[in-house]
Amino acid sequence: MSEGKSCDIFNDEIAALGTDRRKRSLSPPTEPINRRGLYFHRVLGLDLRSLALFRVFIALVILADLANRARWLVAHYTDAGVLPRADSVALTTSPWQWSLHLASGAWPLQALLFALAAVFAVMLLFGWKTRLATAASWLLLASLHGRNHLVLQGGDVLLRCLLFWAMFLPLGACWSLDRARRSDDWPVPRSVLSFGTAAFVLQLAMMYIFSGFLKHHPIWTQGDAGWYALSIDQLATPLAGWMLGHPDLLRWSTLFILWFERLAPILLLVVSLQGVRMLTVLIFFGAHAAMWACLELGPFPFVCWAAWCALLPTSFWDRLLGWVRRRPRVHIWYDGECGACWAVARVITTMICPGARVDQAQDDPQVHAEMRLRQSWLVDTPDKRRHHGFAAVLAVLRHSPIAFPLAWLLRPFSGLGERLYRRVSERRSLLTPYVRFLAPAPLLVYGRSRAAQAVCAYFLILVALWNWRTLEWSYPRGGSIGPAEHLLPRECNWLVEIPRLDQYWSMFAPHPLLEDGWYDVPATLADGGEVDLLSLGATSAAKPALVSAGYDGERWRKYLMNIASREQREARDPFARWLRRRWDSQH
Repeated sequence: MSEGKSCDIFNDEIAALGTDRRKRSLSPPTEPINRRGLYFHRVLGLDLRSLALFRVFIALVILADLANRARWLVAHYTDAGVLPRADSVALTTSPWQWSLHLASGAWPLQALLFALAAVFAVMLLFGWKTRLATAASWLLLASLHGRNHLVLQGGDVLLRCLLFWAMFLPLGACWSLDRARRSDDWPVPRSVLSFGTAAFVLQLAMMYIFSGFLKHHPIWTQGDAGWYALSIDQLATPLAGWMLGHPDLLRWSTLFILWFERLAPILLLVVSLQGVRMLTVLIFFGAHAAMWACLELGPFPFVCWAAWCALLPTSFWDRLLGWVRRRPRVHIWYDGECGACWAVARVITTMICPGARVDQAQDDPQVHAEMRLRQSWLVDTPDKRRHHGFAAVLAVLRHSPIAFPLAWLLRPFSGLGERLYRRVSERRSLLTPYVRFLAPAPLLVYGRSRAAQAVCAYFLILVALWNWRTLEWSYPRGGSIGPAEHLLPRECNWLVEIPRLDQYWSMFAPHPLLEDGWYDVPATLADGGEVDLLSLGATSAAKPALVSAGYDGERWRKYLMNIASREQREARDPFARWLRRRWDSQH
């Protein structure tokens, strides 16, 4: 960050803002609200820091999911796999489910779409052009789900729905590159309330409430469902076997989960106390951790953890980050004549070392003279020491509440780091095109139009009716049509299916899976021998020691469990053809 005449990439933009910065702001100042407004704000509002944590968590989930799916890209998403496009279209239950991935049955297009999804997920992770990244991530995820529905599970549906509502949320308003490059100076609130936040909270609540009330079979109400669920060999982990040896604990845990699923979200929507919300978040975190330890549930618990991160109350962050504000702060001096240096300093104070003091070196003649002498940025630490070059980088990392482990890891490479820093500093004019993405831009917090909020409210009503209708179908009414189906008849399903908000929260409902086993696909070779086409080995009737460990990932587990059902038996023919082609290609 040394002084120079060629690093002016943002100076024109900053100068253009001038005294007009307030006019360009999209974040109005906060205003006091009445008691009724405060109630809704606490119940349906979301803290910006919680939304930032959700953004990071959900982006990591998307990246991990893409990496997992990419292992079987050809098998699951091309015409050479288990579900060619013609079969995918024929087996789809709705004509309104769409997919960009159906444009080609060859692997290059699938790989390109996977790569695009990964790029937008990384943008979402760092909060750069967050609105665009969220919308693109939802679009590509919905498209991916439309290509092969046989590998999907409840976690995929929840992820898709959350990303849809996230398009109406200010995910990039905190701890993001969007926040770092903000050009306005309105005060940013700690939390926001909108139809977007209400839809997000209600979507999560509806998943648990309707999942709980769909579990109406006596197996659940008598407390036996836990035993049945942990006895599903295709899902059970070694810890499930231990739990089966404690039937009383299992029974009471089952009843607790059933009624907590039904009542806790309702309590969350009625009581505005932040302590109640915090307790609810912790219990759901723990419940999903327990289920994850006992059952192979794929991405579902991780998506739920990410969703509950968004509901962390303001009081949680105020207490957690209180010690950060009390920590001694570093003082960063940067070259005020270099727009890129301003941008990097903003990134540091926004995402790495919050609360650090930042000033232009030109504001202090003595500091400016030292910066010119050192040809480097300067960092003052609380111990009254001044650092420059790579030592200043380590000083910032050492005082970061997030990145402090990096200071310990990078310290042995100080010599290499200093040489790299000098090389970058001397050639920073060549790096100008690569940092233009940090140019100043308004920060969008409240900027969604009334039309967008109306669209959000409209789809929220449709989703509520859709879920209510699933209860009407689950509880027979003697042939009569329920109120929800009157308001949302089946002919209008396309209103929900096109934005891929279709959902059915029947996890282990109305009762856990009662048919279980493992898979063997025997085939007769030309020489009369027998082989298992699934494992590519000899056939065996012996039960595996741990059935759940025999799958090559969650996608294959879900695929095989789906085609084993009567509803998806037509998908077995393309699977058999793929197995034969795979065997022939390897022998």
